[in-house]
Amino acid sequence: MKKVLSLVLISAFLFSLWGCGDSKSPKSAPSAVPTIAPTPTPKPQMVKIAQVKEVDPGLNIRAKASSDGEILGMAETGDQFLLLVETEKNGWYQIEYEGKTAYISSEFADVKEITLTEAAKLRETSAAPVSSGEGSQTSLPESRPDQNSSSSASSSAPANSRHAEDGEQ
Repeated sequence: MKKVLSLVLISAFLFSLWGCGDSKSPKSAPSAVPTIAPTPTPKPQMVKIAQVKEVDPGLNIRAKASSDGEILGMAETGDQFLLLVETEKNGWYQIEYEGKTAYISSEFADVKEITLTEAAKLRETSAAPVSSGEGSQTSLPESRPDQNSSSSASSSAPANSRHAEDGEQ
């Protein structure tokens, strides 16, 4: 009987060792680690502008959408203006000039898109159109010496209209 008892104890001991070792009991599933999805970079909002094409000597900026409209100033090649209306109407773009509504001939301007940040900078300098580097000056047309000396303030047809481009010759 000692032998049988010893054999049962040894078997139980071996069985318990075998069960404790590399058990095939189901293990707990690994907990899911939350992943943070990257937030997409927002696309910058875009604003349309009118950029003056190559013109010589300049492009008239008008108070009305007509070649008969009062000339408010002159734009040079590369000058940029915020568009108040995104499409041309009857051959004219409605722009912001010196903080006011004005018009330029669509024949002599291209529409481009810039970011809101760039538009804010353009608006800050709306007293003087921002040049893209193609024009020779970015100052107000009134500050150019060649215009101030050649016309009187009472004249209804400013001197800068004699060769300016906007559909009239």
